[in-house]
Amino acid sequence: MQHDKTTRVVPDLSAIVNQKVLEYITTLANPGQVTILLDGAVIRHVEQAAGKQDPSGILALQHVAALTEHAGKGDVNLQVVEIDTRGKDISLDESCRAIAKEQDATILTCDPIQETLCKVEGIHVHKVDVHLEAPVDAVFGKLFDDKTMSVHLVEGIVPRAKKGRPGAWQLVEVSDRPSTKEELAILTNQILNLTTIKGIAKGFLEIDYEGAKVVQYGKYRIAIAHPPVSKHHEITVTRPLVKKDITEYKLPKGLVDRFLSEADGILVAGPPGAGKSTFASALANFYAGHNKIVKTLESVRDLQVNPEVTQYGAIEGEMEKNADLLLLVRPDYSIFDEVRRNRDFEIFTDLRQAGVGMVGVVHASSPIDAIQRFIARVDLGMLPQIIDTIVFINDGEVKDILGVRMVVKIPKGFRDEGLARPVVDVFSLFEQHRPLYEIYTFGENVVVVPVDRAAEKRYKREQRSYVRAPADDDADATVPGDDDLDGDDGERSGSTWRAEIEPVERINFMGPLVEFMLGPSAAGRPVMICTSRGEPLVYGTASTSGAVHIKRKSKKGKKIDMILSRTKDLYFRVV
Repeated sequence: MQHDKTTRVVPDLSAIVNQKVLEYITTLANPGQVTILLDGAVIRHVEQAAGKQDPSGILALQHVAALTEHAGKGDVNLQVVEIDTRGKDISLDESCRAIAKEQDATILTCDPIQETLCKVEGIHVHKVDVHLEAPVDAVFGKLFDDKTMSVHLVEGIVPRAKKGRPGAWQLVEVSDRPSTKEELAILTNQILNLTTIKGIAKGFLEIDYEGAKVVQYGKYRIAIAHPPVSKHHEITVTRPLVKKDITEYKLPKGLVDRFLSEADGILVAGPPGAGKSTFASALANFYAGHNKIVKTLESVRDLQVNPEVTQYGAIEGEMEKNADLLLLVRPDYSIFDEVRRNRDFEIFTDLRQAGVGMVGVVHASSPIDAIQRFIARVDLGMLPQIIDTIVFINDGEVKDILGVRMVVKIPKGFRDEGLARPVVDVFSLFEQHRPLYEIYTFGENVVVVPVDRAAEKRYKREQRSYVRAPADDDADATVPGDDDLDGDDGERSGSTWRAEIEPVERINFMGPLVEFMLGPSAAGRPVMICTSRGEPLVYGTASTSGAVHIKRKSKKGKKIDMILSRTKDLYFRVV
């Protein structure tokens, strides 16, 4: 488009962020006669974004500075224009269109929706194309090869990549010079363009926080962080190395058949990076291949599933709204990746009780850990109806598959038949249904007791070798020792506590037991009883009335008796 007279141009935010204004001016016959009208509202937005170190704000500010420099040389005329928006709530795009109407100017944009609205409103418009995939693919093509699991770009640091496979990888440098803030800002803007250029988006903006964003682009999951969330600008790109079929795990036919005929509440557990999502994807495709309707619930939609499987992200950022939708859609199975927060466990439980087959992906350092994460959150009698199978993954392989069932029996170690009670049996499906753990109520507490010494030693050894899952906003139940009461698990140094200590409300001596009344805030939750200085004494799960009982003759009980002889001031934390 060429003009013989002075040209008035109003660039919107998309044109400024993508640094297209100067590029456009050079295509005109008389660039010196061009007047650039900058919307004051856009300039304020750029200032605010740049002040927060937002990459788009940094790029936009650089371009405005370049325009100012050209104006100082007389190459272009530059004006900042304001419109009266008092009493109006209008967007930046609307503000630019209002200025263009008032000044009889041309809108310069990269946004196809802005272009369409300008034509509808009779406003002159020129759209500058933005190449979406090519710039990002060019960068990723240089950084990724067939052995690359993830790439880590950090301001001031040489780009590095994890190469190998889960459980056997190396961190190697993939460039000979550090990444700069400007390079990362440009790449960030190119990545965000994949999701935010309206009408032609090629990816999904899964998470959008101030200072942090997550984009799903094809097989790539891209996490972006910058101040104030992180100290420096950084981009982390991960991708799955393989897409597996369920047959590649070489499971016995009986176990594969169990997924179709018996297993309706499945947990896929393992440490971070162990291959849980790869197995969950294989299981989703397995169900879809057997004519089942399968949906996924993912905060970031990165499961590698076939087209028959519909992937759902959080509706308006809330997974509970997805649960309402799923009950109307009526899938046979739903894959929940991943179950982490309290509300996630509630959604998993609600859908399972509604009759939906559920597969939940959870972080856990051993199979029993995955079950323990539900113990403090659901009634024990409901546990086998919610969870019936646990698949434990590590190093990309299925290490064990556990089953869960409810029976009425005398717990191991008890002799009196009058002590028979409902017991949740946890058994290994890899080893002829050999019992591994018993879960039952003891007094007002729920305890998890190993019943197979070989298995107990093996799991303790595995727990030492596995990478612990990162702490989330909820703590897990504990495995009690044989000599202590309900929930005493010895000292756990290095744990991260999530609350300040509170005083124990009341201490009652009840024959062989001492009762600690902690109050409603501890009801049904894992707790640590400690001294006034925070020194741990006992770990356990409080009853629904907020009580914890300790055997006075146990090692911990004797220690507490000694402390109580000096002071009655004990405290607790919810852990």
